[in-house]
Amino acid sequence: MATRSGFFNSINDDRMYSANEFAEYFATFIGNGVFPSPSTSLQVQPSQGMEVIIKPGKAWINGYYFVNDTDLAMTLIADPVLPRIDRLVLRLHFSNREITLEKMQGTPASTPLPPSIVRDGEMIELSLATIFIAAGETSIQSSMITDTRSNSEECGYVSSTITNIPTLTANRALISNVNGELEVSVIKSSELSTLSGINSNIQTQLNSKQTSITGAASTVTSTNLTASRALQSDGNGKITISSITATELGYLSGVTSSLQTQLNNKQATLTGAATSIATTNLSNNRAIISDANGKVATSAITSTELGYVSGVSSALQTQLNGKLSTTGQAADALKISGKKIHVGTSAPSSPAVGDLWVDTR
Repeated sequence: MATRSGFFNSINDDRMYSANEFAEYFATFIGNGVFPSPSTSLQVQPSQGMEVIIKPGKAWINGYYFVNDTDLAMTLIADPVLPRIDRLVLRLHFSNREITLEKMQGTPASTPLPPSIVRDGEMIELSLATIFIAAGETSIQSSMITDTRSNSEECGYVSSTITNIPTLTANRALISNVNGELEVSVIKSSELSTLSGINSNIQTQLNSKQTSITGAASTVTSTNLTASRALQSDGNGKITISSITATELGYLSGVTSSLQTQLNNKQATLTGAATSIATTNLSNNRAIISDANGKVATSAITSTELGYVSGVSSALQTQLNGKLSTTGQAADALKISGKKIHVGTSAPSSPAVGDLWVDTR
């Protein structure tokens, strides 16, 4: 038969059409694949143990449709020695006159490959997923399942084949014209993509925005400020920079009250005893005294010498006066009836009658 046409009403059974002819007709404008809604349409998911489920959904192959209206369970079995990759497919079998869901078991290997998809005059297969099964595996996890529904080479989603309209300009948004016909707009696809994320009417959002900046920020809308300066408001109430650098401004860190108040509470200049040590250091390691002008000064006494006073409990002179001045002569306070007491290893020279000598040898 060179030409065919259809479909027409039958008169006396002169127009008889087969399911193949209807499928051929529908296949001209509906492409093969899984229907994309819902997003889980015919998706393979793990269940319990080595069981997986195929979610409800629909598919279309060469003008024939497939419907799964419940969670369909399928059990896999691991190879005890080597890993394997299995594949779950939808199979249109022309001789059997049906589309079925089939499990294609891969060949165990150290580096396994999934079974090839069959597409010939007898059957056409769409791959829903591949599943990697390790040797001795006892439980299917999500990470083991590779969803192939979106892969146009292995499955893909159903779409209309009326896509090649030669008058369309590339990369433009499509609209309907005044006649309700499809045509391109002046909007580029890149411009259309800027609408991504919009969650309400754009014009309403634009109307709520300020037309132009007229307040303090108007001085910083088109030019940059001088770098690293403190900001202030100028005579017109606009934002401007001050002469204070950011480093200088940083010196205010830690201030807890008015600087001027704190400065006013400080002495303007030193006028007391400390004026002698306001700008210069003292001599090292000396005792400090007040000089003839009442200013702080150092004495001739070293800090080591001053340390000898440590432990003194009363006037040194009084204590010294109570000691003998030499070993050869007693203090006046030790005279007995005008006679002197001599303590030493040699006899005193020119002793007076009545003096006492204590020989310490």
